[in-house]
Amino acid sequence: MEIRFQNRYERSKALLTEAYFHQAVSSPFGIIEMIIGALMICAGIGTSLTMKQIDYPMIIIGLLMLILPVAFVPVNVKRHISSTEEIAGGRPFITIYSFTDEKLTADVKANDAQLELPYSSIKSAARTKNLIVITTNARQMLSLRRDGFIIGTEDEFMKFIKEKIAE
Repeated sequence: MEIRFQNRYERSKALLTEAYFHQAVSSPFGIIEMIIGALMICAGIGTSLTMKQIDYPMIIIGLLMLILPVAFVPVNVKRHISSTEEIAGGRPFITIYSFTDEKLTADVKANDAQLELPYSSIKSAARTKNLIVITTNARQMLSLRRDGFIIGTEDEFMKFIKEKIAE
């Protein structure tokens, strides 16, 4: 099996934060929660204008719903780092992603683990400022550095992965 694309990802707090933020604002649950929060704020303000009193509970609950998906990003990053530091045993957390025509393979160098995924298990691939975030059907998130391609280019990869997702 010929490797079509290969990407080197070294975990950092900044990249994890970017990936988790993307997940929070693009997941259906996060989007729905933020929309409901915004609607509750509008309803609370509208009620305040028509009834000449401020509906504080509605506005506060709306604000919480609006910010909660994003507020948990630092918590998720901290949890991720602490759980993977045990696995890494002090070694840098580096993952080499390889893509063939048949599957995606992730080689985690910190613990010599290997994960293989068929393309049918990939739900989406999206670009952020520094990453390509791949989401699987199992709600697992894989992060590739946009500037980390060893084999292939970012633009060629995005075309390739979108075709594989569509199959």
